[in-house]
Amino acid sequence: MKHIAIVLLVLAVAAVIGSVVNRELHAVADQIHAAIVATQPR
Repeated sequence: MKHIAIVLLVLAVAAVIGSVVNRELHAVADQIHAAIVATQPR
């Protein structure tokens, strides 16, 4: 039974890290998109 607990713990940690990384990537993507839009000639 111990193995299942360890696996669940690892999955939970991975899910938290994944959501944080996902949010960071979205913020970076928004900044890049804003920069591209700003450099586009009207």
